[in-house]
Amino acid sequence: DRTNPRNAGHTIRVVTRNPARFIDSDTGAPLAWRCNEQKAITDFVPSTMLPTSWVTHVGAADSVLAYDDVEGDYGGLERAISGLATADDGGSADVLVLCCPVSAHLSLLRRIAQFDWMARIAFASEKPRDGSFSGKWSRPLALFGLKAFPYLCKSTEPGIVTMYGRYPQLVCALSPSTPALRAYAKTLLERILQCEETNKTLSFLGLSSAPHLGGDGSAEGVAKLSSAVATVDHAVVAATGAATAAAAVAAKSKDGGKVASTQLAVPPAPVSSSRLGRASSGAPVQLGADISVPLADHADPNSAMAFLTCTLNATNQILHPCILKAFFHDPSNPEQSDKDGTIPWDASKKKTAGPRFYGDGANNWETGRLITQIAGVEFYQVIDGIDTLLAPAGMAPVSAQHGGEPVGRFFMTEGGNHPRDIGRRSGLTDLAIRKHVAASLNPDGTNNEQEDAGTDEIYPERERTRLANFRPLLEFAMSYGLSNNVRLGSVLAPVIVVPNDDPNDKSIRRVRPNPSTRFFHDDLPHGLCLMLGLGTILGCEVERDMPETLACVRKLQRWMGKEYVTPEGSSAKGRAIIETARDLAETSAPQAFGVRTVDGLKRFLSMSIFGEELQQTMERRVMSSSLVSNL
Repeated sequence: DRTNPRNAGHTIRVVTRNPARFIDSDTGAPLAWRCNEQKAITDFVPSTMLPTSWVTHVGAADSVLAYDDVEGDYGGLERAISGLATADDGGSADVLVLCCPVSAHLSLLRRIAQFDWMARIAFASEKPRDGSFSGKWSRPLALFGLKAFPYLCKSTEPGIVTMYGRYPQLVCALSPSTPALRAYAKTLLERILQCEETNKTLSFLGLSSAPHLGGDGSAEGVAKLSSAVATVDHAVVAATGAATAAAAVAAKSKDGGKVASTQLAVPPAPVSSSRLGRASSGAPVQLGADISVPLADHADPNSAMAFLTCTLNATNQILHPCILKAFFHDPSNPEQSDKDGTIPWDASKKKTAGPRFYGDGANNWETGRLITQIAGVEFYQVIDGIDTLLAPAGMAPVSAQHGGEPVGRFFMTEGGNHPRDIGRRSGLTDLAIRKHVAASLNPDGTNNEQEDAGTDEIYPERERTRLANFRPLLEFAMSYGLSNNVRLGSVLAPVIVVPNDDPNDKSIRRVRPNPSTRFFHDDLPHGLCLMLGLGTILGCEVERDMPETLACVRKLQRWMGKEYVTPEGSSAKGRAIIETARDLAETSAPQAFGVRTVDGLKRFLSMSIFGEELQQTMERRVMSSSLVSNL
């Protein structure tokens, strides 16, 4: 919105598969979009029983490009990054926000990295206007991911968006997770997400995050310390870390000086500790927030646990498949509905011409049962196993964000249905530990897990149908809450209208789900299949321990014509259900990346996001040092 003075100097480019939706067909200029936002009294309890109001936002992109439009070495994505041949004069991009289907992430990231998956080119140099790669990146660089969509938006026609609500809690994974980059990202994202206007704050995930987010809280202490040090006038701080910084603050306080207690509005760039003191202008140099890195972050320098927290606690990957499986079932003609999901829909008796995805799709007991079983039992036992085997002892960062929204998390925890409770009662966490320990003690000394490592004996505390406490209440709450959520009530299901036997009948019709939508292509291969793959790595027998998740994938993949897991009735058992599936390579299951063991998963997650080869870098430095080079 160029009428907002806070947007002066900012340039926004849109790169999309369908640029026509963002271009005015008459003028060829970027189209002005209008967003009608529905505002509830509170985003924590978006009930239809509470009143709402509406506000309208208007704005337009500066340039619109198609990322499938490739001209030589430069496509729309490359031009948006570099600023070459764009309609604006904004220069090279500072921030890339990918709002696209999950299925497009890998291919786009490879293009950002100039076909080098190690990403050294994309993340080590910026592309200047002459198109060369000689320019050095002089700004902080980071990769971030939000745990949940900050907005729930739908658009049925170009130029108009309806925002049904905002997510009540904003949490973010960030790599590298240094204090300085946290400060930069916080300033940037809180500006983009209008946190000041909506009284929200952005929090960061990871091992050093706040205790209620699964960390040890050390990041907050370091940030406060660094912020205080940054305001000390005429201070000269040596490169001895946080202890020296604390001494400088103490000395300043003793002299009667004032120390700021809040983070700077626009945090300064990190300054090398060898250059602290005064700038050439004579003004005191402000210290960057990198003066000390929390010890917890050294255990996970790439923030793998933070990104896992976002991935494994995403709710759409559970809700969408469960609603599709439960709703698109016709008891009067189960053979046809099981084949492609076709069901009758009498528009003369319903509220809308087509079914509402949540308002109608979740308004049945079977949907509540499926969501409770898959989300609250089968996923939770895997999440607890991941925390137990991958996180430092005593920490559970993934489990800390369980349950979707904060209200649901509270009731699940207070009802004794925390992931650690489900993992203990199921016996699967104990099984995962025993198998991993047995694998690490192989007599051949390879320390690699084998398929027959450990024992498959499992000792659940309860029958599998009773692992969750208050199950009938949870099933009702899932169904009622989703079908009466003011943010979700108007969302239509992605359906295809089946031609009527009677062409004159315009009311009674049949509909079936559209398998080409993101409800299928995102949530199945990159959601449920990922969890099945992780469960297999932890030692789960998916037919025994994750039967509803497996059945859901098998049914929906049949409608898609895919084979992400081996179909029902095949001879594949155990690990082979995942590893031998025809279309495994189209999923985000660890097995698609060649990861089949816990140790292999740990090595995979330890890879640097930015392609840093620390061992080789250190060896080159040592070999070129004055001491070693003279030997």
